[in-house]
Amino acid sequence: MNLRPLTKDYQTVLVLSAGLIAIGWYFMLPALSFAGLVFMVLSASSSRFTALLAKAWMGIGHAVGAIQSRILLSVIYLFMLTPIALLRKAITSPAKKPTWVDVRHEAVNFEQPW
Repeated sequence: MNLRPLTKDYQTVLVLSAGLIAIGWYFMLPALSFAGLVFMVLSASSSRFTALLAKAWMGIGHAVGAIQSRILLSVIYLFMLTPIALLRKAITSPAKKPTWVDVRHEAVNFEQPW
């Protein structure tokens, strides 16, 4: 018996199919379980379908990840960092001098720097 080696595309489709079957079984949605079985059978029979489905799934994952990361970082910035900054500004005393020292250099200072 000569079995086809499990490529990355085939592994991706198998995980996708198993996930669809599990979600369909858990939520009692037979359409998802059927779709998972169809994907599994078609990917076992056609390597072109496997590559196409894996590429589509990775593209969807990339798009969702790009959108989700921007939303998540915006939420963290707005709801965590902004209140901390406002609280720190309210707590610190305004009488502190800034640490910046403005020094006006003249041409004489640059004649012998060492």
